[in-house]
Amino acid sequence: MRTALAFLLVTALIVSHPAAAGSDSPPETGASLKGTLLVSAASSLTTVFSSLVKYFEAEHPDVRIRLNFGGSAMLATQIERGAPVGVFAAAGRLPIENLLAHDARIGASVMVFARGELVLVSKREGTTLLSVADSSRPLAMGNPRLAPAGAYAERSLQTLGLEDRFHGRLVLAENVRQVLRYVETGAVAAGLVYRTDVASSSGLRVTEAIPTEVSGLIEYPIVALGKGASAQLANAFVDFVCGPEARNELLRHGFYPISSSAAP
Repeated sequence: MRTALAFLLVTALIVSHPAAAGSDSPPETGASLKGTLLVSAASSLTTVFSSLVKYFEAEHPDVRIRLNFGGSAMLATQIERGAPVGVFAAAGRLPIENLLAHDARIGASVMVFARGELVLVSKREGTTLLSVADSSRPLAMGNPRLAPAGAYAERSLQTLGLEDRFHGRLVLAENVRQVLRYVETGAVAAGLVYRTDVASSSGLRVTEAIPTEVSGLIEYPIVALGKGASAQLANAFVDFVCGPEARNELLRHGFYPISSSAAP
């Protein structure tokens, strides 16, 4: 029901801005890009994408970017059901791969623009958990079926042999932002989130970094979905996110930008 409601909200947003769905006009070029573009992005990209959009719109005054944030799996489902999304940025490969299974033509434009890191967070004040292995209390993480961060957290517990220890004591959230709220409010002692998410909460601190060999490689792929007249605008935004102009902003928000490369 929640996913269906989110889809209707996304669709309504585009109806109020017809340019995002494309038009019969010929595409604009260079600095004369025009139109409205809907960008769906993982919750963990909220802060950095909000910043990047300001830079992109400043370079292209006739462009308006509409941002839609949520769990990557939920966003992918919205797109599969027809939401007029021009660009999709996920916090993991699986949501993009699910889209590929529905439309193989998407594959040519999938790019990996950044990598991340999974960490254990606790409140700055009060009892602090120094590592996942030390925990004997409930632990919050994303739902592996809804959020890639949850899938990475699940893999980490499996790799560390801690699945049985946390059986019945995992508090699953829809996305990393919800995990942060659970820890901030004291509902749980700790949570597994991306390092980049911790900056948005002054009341939390990182108590353990999860090595890549434990969590798996955390990648952020992005894909242009625009068609017809909206394709050029979608491609231009993807190029911007993958290009040198966005690099410093990604670094400033704790991401590890990588050279533009097609996702294998």
